[in-house]
Amino acid sequence: MPGIVTVTDKDFEDVVLKSTSGRPFLVYFWAPWVAQCKEMSRHIEQIAEEHDELVVAQINIDECPEVVADYGVHALPTLLVIREGQTDGKWQGVMTKDMIESKVL
Repeated sequence: MPGIVTVTDKDFEDVVLKSTSGRPFLVYFWAPWVAQCKEMSRHIEQIAEEHDELVVAQINIDECPEVVADYGVHALPTLLVIREGQTDGKWQGVMTKDMIESKVL
């Protein structure tokens, strides 16, 4: 996905929590085997391309069990907003692009 940073258990803290960019992160928890994630991925990609004021990060839950457990991700897709290292919102389930933007921006 263009404009989207892939993060892992190893680099989540450094890339997202300790970021000095001053921009909020939209963190997208997904899995390739979940149909709803395939549907929502196009919205996430559009948001990443259109909103320079955000950093969009994606986490494949199959590859990052520590971050998934730390943030209590039990359903997919899940979105988090992290501002200055702190969680500022969490949503689960498929959302339209407009819904995501209204919650995040």
